[in-house]
Amino acid sequence: MNEVALIQSEIADLYQQIEDKYKILQGMENYYASYINLDIALKQAIRKVLDCDLMTNSRRQEVVKARQFYYYYMRENTTLSLKAISRKVYNQDHSTVLNALKCFDDRWHFDKGYKQDYELVMQELNEILNQQTDAYNTI
Repeated sequence: MNEVALIQSEIADLYQQIEDKYKILQGMENYYASYINLDIALKQAIRKVLDCDLMTNSRRQEVVKARQFYYYYMRENTTLSLKAISRKVYNQDHSTVLNALKCFDDRWHFDKGYKQDYELVMQELNEILNQQTDAYNTI
């Protein structure tokens, strides 16, 4: 009887460990899913407002601006490293992100149109995220 109780106790401990690991994996899944969702929503908002695809290797001014917006938003609102952020846009280098962030800061202070475009992108992003939240809540 003593051996049976010991085995039951060990099984209960193993079961608890499995449950704990499962909860950790669920948390990680939700964590990464939220980044993926944000990434996609931000790219959609930029594409809609600026009418360009930031995933090209173009150096057109609108594409450069789109990338700067993307880099700035992801840097300020996520815990992703510069390297991780850079890889989400045409596999750029982290130093490209640093330069874009500097350019963003410079233009932000001196270019009213630039600031207005960024604010429009943020409004569109909020609309997209709100629509996704509403759709999720109706499920």
